[in-house]
Amino acid sequence: MDDILRPEIFHLNGRLYRKNPVNTDDEISTDRWLETGAGEVASQLQLEDIPDDEETSHLTKTSEGFQVSLSLPSAFYKFIIGRQGETKKQLERETKTSIKVPSKGSTAAANIVITGSDRSGVLAATRRVQMLGDEGRSRHEWTHFLSIPLNTTSIMKQFEQFKEAVMTTCAHAQGLDSSIFQNPHKLHLTIGVLKLCSHEEEEKACDLLSECSRTVVKSELCGRPAIIQIQGLEYMNDDPSAVDVLYGKVSLADGSDRLQCLVDQLVKHFTDAGLMQQDYTHIMQREYGDVKMHVTLMNTKLRKEQQRLEAESSRTHRRKYRESFDAIQIFQEFGQFQFGEAQLKSIHLSERHNTSADGYYATRCQISL
Repeated sequence: MDDILRPEIFHLNGRLYRKNPVNTDDEISTDRWLETGAGEVASQLQLEDIPDDEETSHLTKTSEGFQVSLSLPSAFYKFIIGRQGETKKQLERETKTSIKVPSKGSTAAANIVITGSDRSGVLAATRRVQMLGDEGRSRHEWTHFLSIPLNTTSIMKQFEQFKEAVMTTCAHAQGLDSSIFQNPHKLHLTIGVLKLCSHEEEEKACDLLSECSRTVVKSELCGRPAIIQIQGLEYMNDDPSAVDVLYGKVSLADGSDRLQCLVDQLVKHFTDAGLMQQDYTHIMQREYGDVKMHVTLMNTKLRKEQQRLEAESSRTHRRKYRESFDAIQIFQEFGQFQFGEAQLKSIHLSERHNTSADGYYATRCQISL
């Protein structure tokens, strides 16, 4: 009932839109969504009351009417087209427009072009295409993340000692396996994750990070070295007997909040630029609003592939099965474990699924601290 009385509101290009409720389960596949939900989503996006004479800088007048050219990552074209082209056809029928979507092999500069004789129809089609693009982005996996490498020799050595001690002392803990420990070469401080779905978006993120180097980093670190310490463990769910991710606590050795302020400002800049999604930053925020700084030490997503497949094969529901581990004894024995100190030297725009020659995540660009 709340969905009907208070439908979800979207902010798009300074405008407010309401989206009527549609059954599009987050767990359904992209193909299934294209088949059953895309057309409904497109037809139920409605413009809130906005004056017709509001400025529309992207709209151009042509000899045959009006035209809009939209730049969207090619990864989202399928959401505009829909199964067998039905979503696009429905949009064209309802808005009395023509929507030309670049072919799969088109250049990165190719845009979606919307034309029509009626101004309001072209604008309506534009809004729906943009919202379908947003729906597609919400279903796209995370591609990059802002990170600060913590793979110094001393911290990696302490981490290996922690792993060995845990596997020796807590070997019988439910769900514990050596494969769920982080690769020591990939230890890092996570700032935030991004969905960069085109070369242009990657370039935009690199430019923004470079800009932050000249502004945010300089103002928040005050020109002094940032030496962090990793001590103690924490988790982000309510049950220590069923943990999926175990983190190391991070703080500056001098006790100041310079690093927290730096991380908060970086996330704000990337969110304001549309490069970091609000839903992720909300999950990773503390109760009082700051971004939660954390170093992942153990993650059940790293569990050996064969074990994961065997576990999933025993489940009938669609959600991928993820076996948690019992961390009660780990906290009792190693809750204040000291992983050491390190001076932070750089911030990376890292690629999630690629590894560089030194064992760390592949870096798209980086700035010095």
